[in-house]
Amino acid sequence: MSERFHLPSGARVELAGDAPVLEAKGLFASDFGATRARLWSAAGAVTTLAELPLADANSLRVLLRQRGLAADRVVPLRCRNCYAALRVAPCSTFEIGPYRDDELDDPDLDAPFRFDEPIDIERAAGPEPARVRLRLEALRFGQLEPLHERVLARSAWSFDAKVVGALGIAELDGETAPEAIAGRLNEMDDELLDAIVGVWEDAHYPPRLEAPHACAECEAVTWMPLPPERELSEPLDELAPVIDPPPGMLDFDEFEQVLREVAASTYAKLRVRAVSLEVVDGPAECDDGGEPLLGCYRPPDPDALPPHGPEVRVFYRTFAAMWRDDGAYDVREEARVTVEHELEHHLAFLAGVDPVDDDERAAIGEEHARRVGRREVTRRAAREVRREATGFFARTWYVWVLAALATALTLLAER
Repeated sequence: MSERFHLPSGARVELAGDAPVLEAKGLFASDFGATRARLWSAAGAVTTLAELPLADANSLRVLLRQRGLAADRVVPLRCRNCYAALRVAPCSTFEIGPYRDDELDDPDLDAPFRFDEPIDIERAAGPEPARVRLRLEALRFGQLEPLHERVLARSAWSFDAKVVGALGIAELDGETAPEAIAGRLNEMDDELLDAIVGVWEDAHYPPRLEAPHACAECEAVTWMPLPPERELSEPLDELAPVIDPPPGMLDFDEFEQVLREVAASTYAKLRVRAVSLEVVDGPAECDDGGEPLLGCYRPPDPDALPPHGPEVRVFYRTFAAMWRDDGAYDVREEARVTVEHELEHHLAFLAGVDPVDDDERAAIGEEHARRVGRREVTRRAAREVRREATGFFARTWYVWVLAALATALTLLAER
């Protein structure tokens, strides 16, 4: 039995037992191992692994792991919501539908990197700001062999013309000579160098290469870049400690004070009363897509034990995570927007219709379809219908048998 997949450039791969073994050398040879596959370029010509665009080869690495044809090393992952230490097989939850159905056309997840455009990279920290202009060139998988040799040596190494060529760094601040570029890179501070590495990975690891992992404790979904082993990144073998709150962010008490100040004016503005406000210093509740919420609205429930009235909950930890992940922002303004948004849910509840909630659920569904693929969503929906129908019949078969017998007896009695 064979499987066929499309790759980002338009190239295709067929995994089949009667296909030739892929020839792989270098750092990621074990990902291809003894895989039997046929490869075609975007133009339809038979091609080799070495000739594949690097983004295609990296996508194929992930597909092989997801299909169980290459080892998917279990690695640690920190839940971004409750901070639980997870152990995950990174590629096991990767969605392959768009690759199988030729749906790699999302304007964000599948946007090709613009190699013809230089990129300005800035470092604002440090004694003085620094900026470099970088231009990369497209690479084929086989071109990285010199770089792979250096990484496999596992010893301290510096940039030289050979490595610069293997990385496809075509220009750095107007300099195009590989030897001069290598000299600049060797003198560069770690923060700026890390930023260049980030751009290089963006160029050769498509945005779609990430997978969701749900926490069993709080149900939050944490996304992991795939594959986790990359040329210029350290292996993920242990988790970094959580610094909470992150430097510069308000602590919980300060945040609660700010929140209650903005809430007072927001409640008055919307003329809302009798809606309690709770600030939570712990894991946030999550939406249907596993995203930790900034806030949520709970409608009144007189039948609960104990009964409770309407409530707005705001989750400090999600605000802190935004600061940690995206940098400083206006906490007071974000708190105001969050409280106002949740009170709008309350007013919609009183009105009996909540179009904002409908829009939010629709957006979650659209994001799910982007990741899973349109045809795969349809297939899963059809399977669910069949499953429910089968389950319904399994639970009620005796009713149908009795109905059939009764019908048969009625027909016999009429003769």
